[in-house]
Amino acid sequence: MPPPRVLGGTMGRLARATPHSRSIQDSHAQFQLLKEIAHSSMVKSKSSDGKGMIRSVMAWLTEMEYFVPTGVGGMQHVATGKWSWLYDVMSFIRSHEDLPDVTVSDDQIGLL
Repeated sequence: MPPPRVLGGTMGRLARATPHSRSIQDSHAQFQLLKEIAHSSMVKSKSSDGKGMIRSVMAWLTEMEYFVPTGVGGMQHVATGKWSWLYDVMSFIRSHEDLPDVTVSDDQIGLL
């Protein structure tokens, strides 16, 4: 299977997990959401600390080809075109199921 295509614009953004680790650990609500995702049946993280859970989620997203790793540290990734596909599917579902439009803050986009 060829490697996933990396797109420019929004989908080619560089994602770094390290800066988000501290803010997630400082927010109880964000930490609980991370814990729920990391310990889900998809990610299956055994880690209990924020950095380890973020690393597990990023590894799973890389395995699912939503990210392509860059650099040697393993904590920098570039988003692939799968994010565009996911947003298109979510838009389709929202419009066909008459779901309300949800406003996303810049902070939420930054976590992606």
